[in-house]
Amino acid sequence: MTGLLRKDLLLLAKALRAFALFALVFAVLSFSQGNNENIGSAVGAYFFIMIVIMQVSTLSADEQARWLRLEKALPVTSYQAVLSKYLMSILGTVLGMVIFMAFCIREIMTTGNFVEPLGIAAGLAGAALFLAAVEFPLLYRFGSNSGRFLFFGVAIVAVAIVWAGQMAGLPLEAAISWFSANQTLLLILGFSIPVLAFIGSYFLSVSIYQKKEW
Repeated sequence: MTGLLRKDLLLLAKALRAFALFALVFAVLSFSQGNNENIGSAVGAYFFIMIVIMQVSTLSADEQARWLRLEKALPVTSYQAVLSKYLMSILGTVLGMVIFMAFCIREIMTTGNFVEPLGIAAGLAGAALFLAAVEFPLLYRFGSNSGRFLFFGVAIVAVAIVWAGQMAGLPLEAAISWFSANQTLLLILGFSIPVLAFIGSYFLSVSIYQKKEW
């Protein structure tokens, strides 16, 4: 299990070095902007998304290297093999939250508001888990290329449904305002839905992995 995680970290080593360099450059730029306190959070959110994309891409690298065929011959169960990917997703999410909060330090020190950046970080974490929950089963089932196109197709359909709802006059803004006024319920749903989706996605990916032939 630890060997699988180490393999994924080695796959990301080169990308992480480049990421660290860009993070340093953007950190200097963000902290040198005296008239824009929000640039830190914007750059932090950008790097948070980049980390999530990088850790999900390890499955694509495995497929291109035909690693998944070799992996089935190793003394690891399908639950362990799939769990390593989901653990990488959690590690990437935690790292993204840490980096996001680090880029928000200047904004927090200026405004004294710690709750808002923390809430944004939690929202991004939930979005990252939900992203992985949708993408991993698609990648396992259809492969990296087709799975990625299907994922973007699902995202486009979701946006189209929201847009159609607005055009049809559905009270979407009223619903958003209602949830905004009920912060506790929003926090519970915003945490429980991505977590439940992530757990359910894991077992779905295991089922697909067991039936898949590479």
